[in-house]
Amino acid sequence: MKHKIFKSFVLAIILVLSLNTIFGCWGGEKPSSSQDQSSINYDGDLIIHYYRFNEDYDNFLVWMWPDGADGGRFYFQNGFEKINDQNWKVLAIKLDESYTSKDWNGVNDVSVDFSKRTSEKVGIITRDTNGNKDVSADRFIDLTKKSDDNKVHAYLIQGNEEIYYSKDEVPQDKLKSASFTSFNQIVIESFVPLSNVKPQDISLTCEDTSNKLEIDYSNSENRIAGVKAFLVLKNEIDTSYFATTCYATIANYGTKTIDYSSLFSTKQFNDSFYYDGELGAIVDATGTTFRIWSPVASSITLNIYTKGDGEEIPTKHNLERKDKGVFEIRLTGDYHGKYYTYDVSLGGKVNKDVVDPYAKSVGLNGQRGLVVDMTRPDVTPSNWSQVEAPITPKYNDAIIYELHTRDLTSHSTWNGTEANRGKFLGLIEEGTKYQGKPTGFDYIKSLGVTHVQLLPIYDFKSVDESRLNDNSYKNAEYGGIFNWGYDPQNYNAPEGSYSSNPKDGLVRIKELREVTKAFNESGIGIIMDVVYNHMPLASETSFEKIVPGYYFRKNSYSGAGHDTASERQMFRKFMVDSTKMWASDYKLSGFRFDLMGLHDYTTMNKIADTLREVKEDIIIYGEGWKMFNGTPESSLLPSQMAAQAQLPKMKEIGAFNDGIRDAIKGNVFDAKATGFVQNPALSNATTVKWGILATATSDQINRAYVTGTSFSGQWHDTNPGVSINYVEAHDNVTLADKWRLSAPNKSDSTYQDMQSLAFSIILLSQGTPFTHAGMEMMRTKKLPAGYTKNEKAVCVDNTNECYSGDSYNASDKINGIDWSFMITNERTINRFKDLIEIRKTHPIFRSENFGSGTEALSARLRFKETPNNVIAYTIKKSASSNDTWNRVLVIHNASSSTYSFNLPSGNWKLAYDGDTKVNGTNISGTYNLNGYSTIIAYE
Repeated sequence: MKHKIFKSFVLAIILVLSLNTIFGCWGGEKPSSSQDQSSINYDGDLIIHYYRFNEDYDNFLVWMWPDGADGGRFYFQNGFEKINDQNWKVLAIKLDESYTSKDWNGVNDVSVDFSKRTSEKVGIITRDTNGNKDVSADRFIDLTKKSDDNKVHAYLIQGNEEIYYSKDEVPQDKLKSASFTSFNQIVIESFVPLSNVKPQDISLTCEDTSNKLEIDYSNSENRIAGVKAFLVLKNEIDTSYFATTCYATIANYGTKTIDYSSLFSTKQFNDSFYYDGELGAIVDATGTTFRIWSPVASSITLNIYTKGDGEEIPTKHNLERKDKGVFEIRLTGDYHGKYYTYDVSLGGKVNKDVVDPYAKSVGLNGQRGLVVDMTRPDVTPSNWSQVEAPITPKYNDAIIYELHTRDLTSHSTWNGTEANRGKFLGLIEEGTKYQGKPTGFDYIKSLGVTHVQLLPIYDFKSVDESRLNDNSYKNAEYGGIFNWGYDPQNYNAPEGSYSSNPKDGLVRIKELREVTKAFNESGIGIIMDVVYNHMPLASETSFEKIVPGYYFRKNSYSGAGHDTASERQMFRKFMVDSTKMWASDYKLSGFRFDLMGLHDYTTMNKIADTLREVKEDIIIYGEGWKMFNGTPESSLLPSQMAAQAQLPKMKEIGAFNDGIRDAIKGNVFDAKATGFVQNPALSNATTVKWGILATATSDQINRAYVTGTSFSGQWHDTNPGVSINYVEAHDNVTLADKWRLSAPNKSDSTYQDMQSLAFSIILLSQGTPFTHAGMEMMRTKKLPAGYTKNEKAVCVDNTNECYSGDSYNASDKINGIDWSFMITNERTINRFKDLIEIRKTHPIFRSENFGSGTEALSARLRFKETPNNVIAYTIKKSASSNDTWNRVLVIHNASSSTYSFNLPSGNWKLAYDGDTKVNGTNISGTYNLNGYSTIIAYE
């Protein structure tokens, strides 16, 4: 029941108080913090119980969301319940109800409808009113775990990631953590001061009794300070301790497992356990070797299955411990097409059916790995050995087109084979048309783009592959069959929902290879979007189940789960091995790294070196946002990360240029903010010019006016192509929607001109142009009438005209490319094609390097003096260029009215008049440039 707002203030107060009494839940304003002992109301299906050790609840609340839908703020009831003589807070939720709540910042109303959950899970974050999380991870309550009263009781404790489902499970200790800080030092931390505790009161034990931890009581470094105990051992531990579990116990405070993760980055650990050999299920002519790395495991068992899902008793084999933390077994015979998992014993705990992170494919929903011989006919397209990815001599020769696999074919205006709709095979189906014009694959080929960047095509978690034919799932407004896929599950396996048979892990391999084959044979390279920087929930990942604490950082900055630790040598090796596998096995042309700034640049450089051994001209770029700010278990510094400011230290690795993006259209985090196109200003024009120069140092660019980016310096010593110039990507509102939100009430023709102006700046710049599928046809993500507006929806002021600002889990109705837009926006498509052809034909727009002296890019490309709403420049070709054009003039007019420009001296011929290519019409004197348009002239 949604909380209604009545005109009468008195009735409103009565209603709110009644709802708090009835539901025990607050979705809007914070209730009184009165700490009375009133009785608690448990009228709900889900009861949240929360305990803080100092019982300081005044500023604490929970953020909750139904799985697959949006969330909101919820406040605890007044009063307490008693558990173990402690005062706990309570919140009761009805799972078939909708609540009016507040957004994350507590400003705007949002609707939280628990009945719209897509699984039996509810997400929860405990936090304070300023947004500081009590536990960094996003947690999910399992709604199947009901108590005897038929309710789900979730018990949450300050600083503890675990969710407990009964009072009996709730630990009574007060210890927050215990961890090795060196091989002979341990720090224990409590939630409350360690009053009257001495080092002698602390005991250290291990499950393997042959391993002993003895405190050196004579060492003066042993001390208790507030909530921490600092202990020095008599002897350094050796590597055998990593295969057992040890505990720290303080009487009346509890017991905590001692964490080894701070030692994982030490030289001693790496010297003992770094393994540079091949891992995974390694197939040869006579059998398969199964090899997995886990220096902390006491034993590992291999499970062999005949199917990728369903009930089955596996054949079991015990692996043998080898050097360097490796476990291994070799089985003779043909295991190609068999499925496998591992049971990993960690001290007294066994993690069952763990999927091998190196598995090259998986069964239904990624629950079992697949043994694959990548040379077999059932995973190999015809003439596969003859297929080669196209050659791209330098980065800025590429014109990248970003595409989601489902989007190309999911809309009803795509008339291809129904079984291929939303699938890998749909990407390459030929002969589809709308009103006689090519759609899908044929359409992409007609554009002239050189590369297609596919949003994640590895196995991701969010889509339930068992429900692909379920109409309610396919049509769900949010959390159904569609997802961008930035929630990785199995990095080395293709996504099953894009396969014609997700139950057969061999099918998805062959079909994805068919995709890369068809694109490569059409002269279009495939770039893979990879998301190694985070995983949704560490505790559910294979990595954490195999080597707890190793693969993830304690601090996360991605905002999307747990951040991985690229600086750890074995995860660095995994990233290198994984990208090499994809590049080799699928004949890819490049990689786009999501949140690349969360990886260290040493890892990125290692990846670049390895991949260029596979394909010399491979393209590597990513999101170089400055995000990382340290993590306690590592000495890793922000200056060591693969962020924009460190690009000069990286080996020709590109990064998205957010400066030119925001300068052209306005800040992406404010859909109504304006840029050069809508509202030219000095800073916008300067930043656009900086982007046109691909960040080159120039006497004409005052970097004090370069905005919207964390690094306004030159991004590389030699290569302009490392600046990935763009104005639209899958994130945020589309460019066409941005115009309607930030500059409303203009004609469709005007919006088309604004769109063309924006992409012309990108396509004529000296960096590497990046475009988004459909932007050339004014693609929109407008919400249809009656479609639920989530918190990411943005509406034109004082209207019901709303657009999706984040369509990551919205339906095909929002995300699918509507091919009818080809008809209504034909002129923007033709402009897009013309500009691409001009760029590809004339290397003057694709300078090979920044150069120096008179050959410097900044010496050859000179801006003319113009008002802020116009950018005009000439480019002189380099001495080594074979371009037929010696000099080019480009003018961008961001004014709505005609601009008269006095042409520089020379014999100028018009090549592009703002609407179409022109065959060298002579122009001289003053040229009148239409509003929102671009012209190109040459001599």
